[in-house]
Amino acid sequence: MPRKIRLLLRLAASGMFPLAAFLCGSPTTTLDLDRGDYVTFTARTAPGVPRELQLAGPQHEHIRTFAWEGGPKTFGFVAEASGTYTLGFAAPEPPAELAVGAIVPPAQQPTPDRCAVDLQSPRLQALRDAVEAGNATAEAAFWQAVAQQGAPLIEPKDEAHVWVTFLWHGDAQTRSVFLNWPVFSPRKEDNLFQQLPGTNVWYYTAEMPRGLRMTYKLAPNAPFGPGSTRQELRRAILAVTQADPLNPHRWPSAAALDRFEAHSCIDLTGAAPMWEQTDVPAGKLQTHWFESQLLGNRRDITLYTPAQAPEGGPEMPLLIVFDADRYLEQIPGPAILDHLIAEGQIPPTIAVFVSNPTSQSRSEELPANPVFAESLATELLPWLEHYCTFTDDPQQRVLAGASYGGLAASSVAFFQPAAFGAVLSQSGSYWWAPEGAEGPAGAESEPAWLNRQFAASDHRLIRFYLEAGTLETASDIRPTNRALRDILHAKGYDVTYREFAGGHDDYAWQFGFAQGLVALLGEAATAAD
Repeated sequence: MPRKIRLLLRLAASGMFPLAAFLCGSPTTTLDLDRGDYVTFTARTAPGVPRELQLAGPQHEHIRTFAWEGGPKTFGFVAEASGTYTLGFAAPEPPAELAVGAIVPPAQQPTPDRCAVDLQSPRLQALRDAVEAGNATAEAAFWQAVAQQGAPLIEPKDEAHVWVTFLWHGDAQTRSVFLNWPVFSPRKEDNLFQQLPGTNVWYYTAEMPRGLRMTYKLAPNAPFGPGSTRQELRRAILAVTQADPLNPHRWPSAAALDRFEAHSCIDLTGAAPMWEQTDVPAGKLQTHWFESQLLGNRRDITLYTPAQAPEGGPEMPLLIVFDADRYLEQIPGPAILDHLIAEGQIPPTIAVFVSNPTSQSRSEELPANPVFAESLATELLPWLEHYCTFTDDPQQRVLAGASYGGLAASSVAFFQPAAFGAVLSQSGSYWWAPEGAEGPAGAESEPAWLNRQFAASDHRLIRFYLEAGTLETASDIRPTNRALRDILHAKGYDVTYREFAGGHDDYAWQFGFAQGLVALLGEAATAAD
């Protein structure tokens, strides 16, 4: 079977045989691959039911896990050694299909064009000079030092910035290395490594602010080229994106995560304190199904009830958090609430973590959708009253989220200020417009649609905590957050604004989430005392 699969797929890749899909009725599929082969495949499962696929290598070793929310999903991977690979569903039920697309050998994979850049790193300048001078041991000594000290290289530039140099130890097979990090670049080739001539040193140097906190991954030999579509580009990068093998610091730190799941992290001197989980009373988490007639769908709602719920006192504040997975997994939202409540920084608070039924529904509901806002105000709030008691004061009802979730927090409060009067927005996507955010002035496609709505509307009784990263300029995150801050100040809103040294990154948002809660609910804790 493996050789038949391989023959069909190679014919399909060469265009000699029009293979649309190879359907596998069994829960596992084997593929006979050569080193460097790029494989794409589509898994088809019931929508809304999270599934996992496991990839094992020629020695039956676990290589990586592919996880998704259910429904059809296309993935890719690159064989790192020749041999037989096995793809299998982690659970045989419910029924699923695996459709293998094509195998593309290294000779047929495009190589992206790199842009020449100046060599900024002093240590790499010294290595270059030593190699050019004929020092035959210079590179080996360099890699030995990196193995002892770790990567990336951190070198001073000025009082406010450092040079950060990411490294990859290449070999004769290395064609390219791509930096996958939370910093937007208009051109993907701007994130490609350079090769130091005469060596196996591949590098990418960037000027970074002191106090930086950031995660990143590296993608060696990502099979994309100048003609790749956006979807092909993303799939090719994710096929090989992995933690930096030269950096021992990973996030999340769970040992069970493989190198494709974990991120490498950077914490420079002066970075905001990282969240530390301490031994405090833990709140209770319960997950329920919530069905919306207005939206025509249903979703998971995770309800957090604090351990220190008051008896006979004032009704508790309410926190509604978008993108539940983000704030339950990457950002430890419940643990942060436990800690802030135990220390008296915020009062005991009811929290509701709202999931997205699908990725498509997320892109439709979170960006300034008045029907979504109406559903929260007229369907979710009454539904919650069956499970818990919370305040009817809109000023103590906080909407929170990051990226599209930050945009949702502000837009829901804009549409429903009588229900929600506080916003915690982390790197909110205020560049968004209904028709694409790339159009002319005055059109529905003009960027920063919600900013213009606030500017043109009467004052609403809403308090804001806004934050954005100093590395979120090219994506228009920081400029549009600053613009919203200025509009809100001019309109007389209560606004707390913060910028952090980082990018569009869950790792950096952990501290801001706690800080935003204290900014919006801290006075209530003082009043309760």
